[in-house]
Amino acid sequence: MAQAARDASTRELLHSRICLRSDLIFIPRRGRWKAWYQIEARHSGRYFRIGVTEYAFISLLDGNTTIGEAVSLTARRFGPDAFSEDQATSIIVWLLENDLAELTETSLAGGKQNSGVMSERRKTSLIERLNPFWLKLPFGNPDAFIGKLLPLTSWLHSWAAIIVSLVIWVAAAVALASSWSRFESSWSAVLHRSNWIWLGMSWLFLKIVHELSHAVACRRHGGEVRDSGVIFILLAPVAYVDVTSSLSFRSRWQRIQTAAGGIYAELTIASLAALAWTMTDSPLLSHHLVNLIWSASVTTIVFNANPLMKFDGYYILSDLLDRPNLYTDSTQHLHRLANRLFFGVKSDGVRSSGQDAILTATYGVAAFVWRMLICAGLLISASVMFHGAGIILAAGGVLLWFGRPLLQLGRRLWQLTRLDPRKTLRATVLGTASTAALLAFLFLTPWPAGATAPGILDHQDLIIVRADTPGFVRKIHVADGEQVAYGQLLIELENEELTNELADIRVAIEQSDVRRRQHLRNLETAAVQIETENHAALQKRFIEKQQQADALTVRAPVAGRVMSRSLVWAEGTYAQPGTELVAIGNDSRKELRVSISQDDARWLEASKTKSAHGAAIEVRLRSAGLVTGTVRRILPGATRTPLHESLTAPAGGPLAVQANSDEKTESKFILTEPRVTAVIDLPPEIAATIPAGSFGHVWLKTDTSPTIAEAATRIATRWINNQLDAAERE
Repeated sequence: MAQAARDASTRELLHSRICLRSDLIFIPRRGRWKAWYQIEARHSGRYFRIGVTEYAFISLLDGNTTIGEAVSLTARRFGPDAFSEDQATSIIVWLLENDLAELTETSLAGGKQNSGVMSERRKTSLIERLNPFWLKLPFGNPDAFIGKLLPLTSWLHSWAAIIVSLVIWVAAAVALASSWSRFESSWSAVLHRSNWIWLGMSWLFLKIVHELSHAVACRRHGGEVRDSGVIFILLAPVAYVDVTSSLSFRSRWQRIQTAAGGIYAELTIASLAALAWTMTDSPLLSHHLVNLIWSASVTTIVFNANPLMKFDGYYILSDLLDRPNLYTDSTQHLHRLANRLFFGVKSDGVRSSGQDAILTATYGVAAFVWRMLICAGLLISASVMFHGAGIILAAGGVLLWFGRPLLQLGRRLWQLTRLDPRKTLRATVLGTASTAALLAFLFLTPWPAGATAPGILDHQDLIIVRADTPGFVRKIHVADGEQVAYGQLLIELENEELTNELADIRVAIEQSDVRRRQHLRNLETAAVQIETENHAALQKRFIEKQQQADALTVRAPVAGRVMSRSLVWAEGTYAQPGTELVAIGNDSRKELRVSISQDDARWLEASKTKSAHGAAIEVRLRSAGLVTGTVRRILPGATRTPLHESLTAPAGGPLAVQANSDEKTESKFILTEPRVTAVIDLPPEIAATIPAGSFGHVWLKTDTSPTIAEAATRIATRWINNQLDAAERE
């Protein structure tokens, strides 16, 4: 039973008395889903939202009625919809923590429990103040400054300005779409460490505008801005303004406009910057405009507009759904489900039903998963700070976030062991099974995404036809991409010097024949022998020159497809011996040369060694979909030279590069991290349908692909090592 599971401190708290502050104002509201009350705390200028049941309970806290009596009176009024004593205890702690109520003198003097509650409150506040992941630095009340700024900026939040901004957003989206490849290629420069200072300045400017837009929208609708400052999230500053007075607005559209004010301002700036970027030719201005676009769009959408965090997007969503306590309700809903599943405790609290229950549960799960991802991201980021010494900070974060909940869970299990061993056994078995299932999923399930890498398709056995005899290209009989047969005429070269020399040798041979016949008639034996040797030398020389002349007519050595994009410009040029004239490849024999990371290369190598004919591997090509290829070989050693220029970010590819400062190499760019080249053969029927030179992202997946846990660890480790290497280079 839930009542049996409560600890002694909770029972003592129920006999205490607390009194609400006298300056609280309660305003009833009604939404589409249910009614609720708004609390305005005049002493702090803060606003809160509570349900009808919670209001009925706390309205009884007048300093004379005990908390237990208030719970009983609420239960009589609401029956099965009333909440439990455990939930009542949570509400009391919430009231005390937010300075909405205080314990009476009798309660303060009478019990060890009351001092424990106050001490727990002080501990929580101290932890919040000293939390290195979340430090708050207030600047004071900016309301007077915003009031002076209002006449100049209020029009920006008028409906006319909003409509104009929407038009600008659409125009910017169209402009970026038309120049997307060029815009995409500029992303790698944004995240380069040499750009961090400029990116930080752009971000700081945008966040100031973001918060000012919130404040102006709030004042425009009659609200107040009572506080401003900076919150340091892992030592990264994030500005804030207190616009909670917007909760008092009766129109939810005014509340939504206030919550969306920052996003509205940043997206408008990003759109204007995008339009300017498409019209400027200045590399410096273009670079700074890309910084603005990236900072004002990506970060705003991912964080500020994200409804899974209690930022702007959450308040917009809660007003659109008319669910003022969506975050709290969903968290409590998950707690009730967890209690029922693991402890077999059926909560007596207010329950959602129908679509409301589905919405609450879905949002609760999504918000929980997102919180875990954010925690993991912050911990990984903390671990690489201060050249790796931030691991201590990360360990502190683990204790701060997970230590207290785990300690509370341990205490509850210990209490249940004494009060209800069956529930302890149930919770232990289900908890162990759930943990085992999660670990099995992480460590046994292959990474679903595989390895994504860019590749270039080329002929496997490409025959290069070169010039054997020097000469000018007189006529070209084929075109790039044309299918040719064995022995087909390709190119005709012209060498007048060789032609003249061949004619001279032919005349010399004829003259030698005449002299030899004369010597025979005159019976000059010695002269005949000499002339015969001279004739043979001329014949040999003629054959050699004739072979060179025959080589001026270039024919296809094999059947295949011509692969020479520059063939159209070759006519009239001079070809030295060894000059490449044309390339011929077999369409049914093509290979995919893929640039992969060193970690992915190890997985492919392990897969390749399992089969004597090469490992079968799934490859996803843009033009052919999912096909099965064979890993024929993996070139030894990693290199920072790009496999092909078209795969680099400046050319619109996915590989991040930086300028090459080594004059010994011809490559204009080098990769930011070494990569390995893998050669994958494609089936003949597939290879014949895809033109050589095609490139795109490929998706690699093998039987030895890493598990989810291994892949996540590998990605995190690689990211950490890159950050440490970057820090050392700086």
